[in-house]
Amino acid sequence: MAYKIEPKTVKEFIDMDTSLPRFQRKQTWKPKDNFKLCISVFKDYPVGVVIINNSAGKNWVLDGRQRLNALSKINKNPREVYDWARSFIGFKNADAEDVVKEMYWSKIDDYLQKDFEEDVYNEKDYNKKSTEIDINDEEKEDEFDEDAISEVETTTYNVIEQKNNLNILLKYILMVHNIKSGKSKFERVFDFTKVINKLDYYKIIDGKIAFVERNLMGMINNIIKQSKEKGNKELISKDEFIKYFIDERYIDDDDAKKINDFKKIVDMNWDDIKNSFEIIDKVNGVLASSRIGIIEITQATDLDAQNMFSLVNTGGTLLTAEEILSAKPFWNRFVENPSKECKNAVDELYQVLKVEKPDNVVRWDLCATLLSRIDPDGIIFQKFEKDSFAQQTTLGFKLISALLLGGISSTVVSSLEKDMTFDWDTDYEALVRDINVLISVIAQHDYFKTMKTWKQSIMGITSTTIALEFITIMYKKWNDIGKSVVDSSETKKLRRDAVILMDKLIYEYSNKIWRGSSDSKLATDVKNENISSRLEMVSYENWENLLVSMSEGIVNDQPCTMNLVKPILFHSKYINKEVSHVTSDSYDLDHIYPQKLFRSNDSLNQNMKDSLINLQILSKKSNEIKNDKKLDDINDLEVINEIVKSSYIKPDEFKKYSDILNINELKDYRLEIILKIFKEKRNSLINN
Repeated sequence: MAYKIEPKTVKEFIDMDTSLPRFQRKQTWKPKDNFKLCISVFKDYPVGVVIINNSAGKNWVLDGRQRLNALSKINKNPREVYDWARSFIGFKNADAEDVVKEMYWSKIDDYLQKDFEEDVYNEKDYNKKSTEIDINDEEKEDEFDEDAISEVETTTYNVIEQKNNLNILLKYILMVHNIKSGKSKFERVFDFTKVINKLDYYKIIDGKIAFVERNLMGMINNIIKQSKEKGNKELISKDEFIKYFIDERYIDDDDAKKINDFKKIVDMNWDDIKNSFEIIDKVNGVLASSRIGIIEITQATDLDAQNMFSLVNTGGTLLTAEEILSAKPFWNRFVENPSKECKNAVDELYQVLKVEKPDNVVRWDLCATLLSRIDPDGIIFQKFEKDSFAQQTTLGFKLISALLLGGISSTVVSSLEKDMTFDWDTDYEALVRDINVLISVIAQHDYFKTMKTWKQSIMGITSTTIALEFITIMYKKWNDIGKSVVDSSETKKLRRDAVILMDKLIYEYSNKIWRGSSDSKLATDVKNENISSRLEMVSYENWENLLVSMSEGIVNDQPCTMNLVKPILFHSKYINKEVSHVTSDSYDLDHIYPQKLFRSNDSLNQNMKDSLINLQILSKKSNEIKNDKKLDDINDLEVINEIVKSSYIKPDEFKKYSDILNINELKDYRLEIILKIFKEKRNSLINN
């Protein structure tokens, strides 16, 4: 890997041939934020650092999209800068220029904490002040220092230049001010449509003529460039301006009437036309002198790119390794003939991101949208909120990596592009269908039917990596039986294996076996030679030892946690085929003895607070009603019934088990029931 850090001018940066990765964070900067960047540029402040990843001869913008967007519009779209200014300064469209000027300087001074001295506004004042040093004054003579004076002079000169640059920004705003009938002053000045039918900066959009400001800016900058190349004393003369339109064939040189009409319009607007050229040239000058830092990465691994981005962007929203992949050529190759379902998923993805919808589907999109196209009932993977895009994308890449390559680490995911056996144009759709068919086959088992009723996923009650291992091993087993879907002895064994694997994974998760490098554990577990051992039942004796330990609030000599208890409680419900009576609500854990009782009694075993026997599963609604009440304080009949089903405590025992001193008795009572479920019902469920 190699990288270089170098300053570039803002003009050089926005003129670079850069590409945005397929993944683009939505535009989060507000108009006021964009205008603050304008102030920094025109005050010659640093405007941040941009990370460019040079891959296969292309410059991909990993970090800096917001700045690239804003800086490009300063250069190409004065109307947007004007809108940003209105948002930041607060002036109205109908305000006179003097009002806009006054509000502009007042707001700038407030924002910069009145950085400018009122009496240092021009070079004449600066020259006067730099000579007013009375060296005859002994006290001043003692303080006299040439270096200090030099420093003062430099600082004063910069203040003047900064003031002048901010004045250019003001003129840029006034060049647009104001808007009449939807047209800015800038547009009105260059509106020659009465005499010219075809202008490059007017386009037919949705059947209507629309003003394209960036095209007009391109024309003006082209004229300025040509004028400077010729060594002209002034940027543009009236005659040269008219000649340009004739030379570019906007007007036929033999159409005297049209030329004459055009000249009249130019005469009428010439002061504003010339002023626009001068202002735009000065803005170009500011952009050509303002600096931005560029970190250009070459020959970087995906992990290096991610780490560099993370370190530079500390405090911001970090890019995942999978998001970094969106800047690699392999993942930006178009998919041939994507399905309608695929296109719909990609369209929805970019609507959620609130960024411009791409015209084509690329390989990166396939992984990013995979989770939205599989497991509609949420048995394996939990349903994601719209703002969980990064997590969903990462999981999509890891799932494909696990199924194809047997690993989920960043290194393995990155090597997907080296897998020549998978055809992204055809095999992807087949993979989506296979995953959904496999899940539908497994879901016919009573265990997973109960899980579906409780609206819980494997991922939701354990972890992402466990969900990935489950689907990967079951996919391999399903392949071994020829991807059968008929209700045969093979598919029945497949379902039995699915319950055995689920039982093992929950045991390992709650026993903290998955702590540490879960990526490495998965890679080892899903190897073909290891799959048979992964589908061997956990002995009842092992389960008994774990359950007894967790009833005391201990796991592997460490205090128990709610996250470790949660999957076991759900698992026992599924084993016992207990169907939820509230199917429209979500579920979570609740303490039978309120936590406050432990905090107020130091003599109690504090580990029992989050132990297996002091936790139960309640619906969100019942959880909110119960809150931190003791059992005998609950009056709601529906909540009481749900507690009975969840904790196995009968209503006539509520008073008894509201006394924290009876916690050991509650432990013996509940542990006996849970052990019986695991000893009898678990064996029966798996073997039937």
